[in-house]
Amino acid sequence: EDDMDSLSLTASVGDRDDLELTDIGLRFYPNGEYLTGTFDARGFDENYGEEKIVIPVHITADDGKGNGTDSITIEFNLGKRIFKRVDGDKSFDGSNYEDVLQIGGNNNELRGFEENDQLQVLYGSGNNLRGGSGHDALSSEDGNNNSMQGGTGNDTLSIEDGNNNFLNGDDGDDTLIVVDGDKNVLRGGGGLDKFIIYSNSQSTTIVDFEVGLDEIELTAFDTAPTPTLSDEIEGGKNVAVLTFQEYGNVTTLKLENVQSANLTAGDDYFFI
Repeated sequence: EDDMDSLSLTASVGDRDDLELTDIGLRFYPNGEYLTGTFDARGFDENYGEEKIVIPVHITADDGKGNGTDSITIEFNLGKRIFKRVDGDKSFDGSNYEDVLQIGGNNNELRGFEENDQLQVLYGSGNNLRGGSGHDALSSEDGNNNSMQGGTGNDTLSIEDGNNNFLNGDDGDDTLIVVDGDKNVLRGGGGLDKFIIYSNSQSTTIVDFEVGLDEIELTAFDTAPTPTLSDEIEGGKNVAVLTFQEYGNVTTLKLENVQSANLTAGDDYFFI
């Protein structure tokens, strides 16, 4: 504002001295007596590849009256880390803030640590994703034999396309999704978990479905088919088998240590 005397800026990217920053931008937006905005920095890190740091900014005046004597200070620390690397046999750690980590290749490990992180396998096999604390989103677009562990928080784990993947929601009320693929194994962990199965998912196994607590959502099917229920014995365990047919696709969902007679259909095609 015209009657603002001074503006001081304090910027820090923590211990990231190895990051060469370019294309730095600072944008402000009025919000009542305050200003809010974002600080963006793009750069290249030889260890992490291309990165984009997005840092929210909150600005307050000394007295908020706009009398020409205000000194406004902007303070922020390292915010969201975004990077994408196509490689293999590497381990990558996020920060204590919200991170977006993407990887392509085989036998990599991504760890998100704190806050709400997004970890993604673009393609590849044998990758391990660990969300840590926070409400994380872990996904694999295309790959086999990948492993995901949500950690604490209400996490979302998803397979877009791939076989023999293992999804472990861990603690919290998690959502586990299989869009396309075969022989994927899901474990909800503690909490009230939701499993979303698409018609292209072929065969999926849930190893810890808790009747009366967890939910299976079938709204991803166009026609909401009624499954055929049966029971099998596999490895000494009773397994409830739900078989769906839609547009010529046969989708099989197996629930370990569950009797099919204990499953009931709820609203919106939930089986609980």
